[in-house]
Amino acid sequence: MSAINQLGLTRSAPWQQGVWRDRGLGSAPVVVALVVIALVFQALNGVFLSPDDLVNLTLQSATTGILTLGVVLVLLVGQIDLSVGAVSGLAAAVVAVGFMQQGWSLVVAVLVAVALGAALGAGYGWLFTRLGVPSFVITLAGLLVAVGLQVQVLGDTGSVNLPYESWLVRFTQQTFLHPVVSYVVVGAVVVGYAASRLQERRRRELAQLPIRPAAEVLARTALLAVVVAVPVWYLNLNRGIGAMVVLFIGLVVVADMLLRRTRWGRSMRAIGSNVHSARRAGYPVRRVYVSAFAACTALAALAGVLSAGRLAAANQGTGGSDTNLTAIAAAVIGGTSLFGGPRCAGDPGDLQRTDPAQRGRVGSLHRYRAGAGARGHRRRGVAARPGDDALTVRRRAVGPAGATLLSGTRWSGGRSAAPGARRANAPRGPGPGARRPDRAPPCPRRSWCGPPARRPAR
Repeated sequence: MSAINQLGLTRSAPWQQGVWRDRGLGSAPVVVALVVIALVFQALNGVFLSPDDLVNLTLQSATTGILTLGVVLVLLVGQIDLSVGAVSGLAAAVVAVGFMQQGWSLVVAVLVAVALGAALGAGYGWLFTRLGVPSFVITLAGLLVAVGLQVQVLGDTGSVNLPYESWLVRFTQQTFLHPVVSYVVVGAVVVGYAASRLQERRRRELAQLPIRPAAEVLARTALLAVVVAVPVWYLNLNRGIGAMVVLFIGLVVVADMLLRRTRWGRSMRAIGSNVHSARRAGYPVRRVYVSAFAACTALAALAGVLSAGRLAAANQGTGGSDTNLTAIAAAVIGGTSLFGGPRCAGDPGDLQRTDPAQRGRVGSLHRYRAGAGARGHRRRGVAARPGDDALTVRRRAVGPAGATLLSGTRWSGGRSAAPGARRANAPRGPGPGARRPDRAPPCPRRSWCGPPARRPAR
């Protein structure tokens, strides 16, 4: 019997999880479809893939990309925001009216617009966490409110133009990176990627986890260099890389670092995966929900400001039409789940793609984090902290001596001592506290910290 069947988990049917996920194709089908669409458009119009047309496409896609980035943050926690387009239109109207009619400086107008968007998102989060109103209903009502405010702010004319001499219009339309600077940025990205992959490989090697061969890391780095350098070279044949595109890429990098490397990002992913387990583990669920909605609408407001600069005007159609659907569709097509949480190798639904040697431990940790194992240890005076796995809490529960014994077992994931070596703090002799060093102390909740026990047949 396989390790998956021993854990009580069976391979899901393709109609349950989808053929793409079951086969591990990732985003490859989306990339292939994008290439096919580009080739079809090039066949219909010979200038579609020209440098000038691609530069315009990158500038137009930057605002949609920033909107999509905000939608991704909300989807990660299992919610949705239907008002991102309307919020972007309201922000564009505030910038245009504040700068042209109210006499504000352009910097103040931009800050007020972004702050207004963040305040709307914080209101969504408060209504959702305090009153329990579904996010679909809240954001749909917010869409109607934002559209009404946009019409009210623009006034009778319905449109306000921005001067071409303003720095916002020049930033979005006329500012491009120098070719030398763009190549330096490409080199920095490639070197940073290689350094991060090598550092991660070193950490996994020290923890005795499966590692990628060095040749594979170098091959991935070379592929990234080609994938990034070739488009930059091609766009530099015309005007080059727009400053607005660089801003969008910078926001993506910052969001990725926050989601992967910070407590806030881990909280987002934990809450999206299972909000009840995240609450039991001590994550600030309400604050994370509020911050996710606020970040989403703030990014939507920033996208509206850039859109006003791109068009040099703000009108009643800004942020309207299918802007909401485009942003949500881009997030979902890009791989974000509509049901929240990341799709990682530790997900019980994806155990068939993990290393066979890790399946038992991964399933054990997921069952432990489901709540009952943590509650059992808390009743014994041991609190499960955010990010703790089953082994960490068990070490804290059994004390220093038991933790020393655990460090040499198959549960530890670290290096075992040489045969015959004695631990510094291990109990000596066959006293009542001594245990065999090759066996872990029994868990008080074995059914949650280890493989499930078989039920006797009736």
